[in-house]
Amino acid sequence: MLGLLRELQIILSDAINSLEIKSIKSLEGRYLTWAAVTINQTARGFIVLRETRNIEASKLLIRPIMEALLSATAVMQVRGFLFRKLYTELMEEKKLPRPKPATKAEVDIVLADYKNLFKGFDPNYPFEENKVSVKDAAEAAQMLPLYEVVYRTYCNFTHGAMLAATGQLNQATNDLDTHFVVSFMLAILDQLKGHTPAKIPDLDQYRKFQTWISIENDCRCLPCSPAGAGAPSANPNGTQYLFVYAWIYAVIKNSCLTVANSFGIGYI
Repeated sequence: MLGLLRELQIILSDAINSLEIKSIKSLEGRYLTWAAVTINQTARGFIVLRETRNIEASKLLIRPIMEALLSATAVMQVRGFLFRKLYTELMEEKKLPRPKPATKAEVDIVLADYKNLFKGFDPNYPFEENKVSVKDAAEAAQMLPLYEVVYRTYCNFTHGAMLAATGQLNQATNDLDTHFVVSFMLAILDQLKGHTPAKIPDLDQYRKFQTWISIENDCRCLPCSPAGAGAPSANPNGTQYLFVYAWIYAVIKNSCLTVANSFGIGYI
């Protein structure tokens, strides 16, 4: 699976390099390209860490890949989402410590500059000064199950949560890490192919390896049953499925019990 990821990383690099940013006629398309660069660079780091068997360190890169994919997909799906994302980032920047806090007038000037930029691409662009979250991006991208199950699980690693720090989540994720990154690479390639003139070869040969989340059947993840993972599989059509939602949830709950018991506390 890591070899497959290497191939996709090269394909994504070539796709990005085939683009001239000024030839992309929308800000959304340009943001999509920048997000693809982020995903490509982070995936390369993931590959290097896996090749050197730094498994735990590699898990820290899965969340930023997901966030970039969710944001990019949301931006392409929902008109107006990109401005709301920029507005959110500006509001967060205001919180940074500085000798002189930004005044409302200064913030309004930056917002006006943003709006003029958007109007230059789309005179009728809808402006909504409301903040958005990663969950909002997942909903706009129609990838909420990915957020609710996979994203929340990998947040444990970046937050230094007890489950991750004690190694309790490794059983649930070790065999899935690379499968998910492969799926995210395919997803961003699909977005580039659909919304930019990027040069991308036919990807059908890679589809059978795609691990993905859908709302049906408890958020199923296809295909594959990782060796030694003990996960259920199979559906009436003969396609192998890994029912990630119920399986990861069960492993996480069991891990919570293990951690709680080690501290002599109860867990329900």
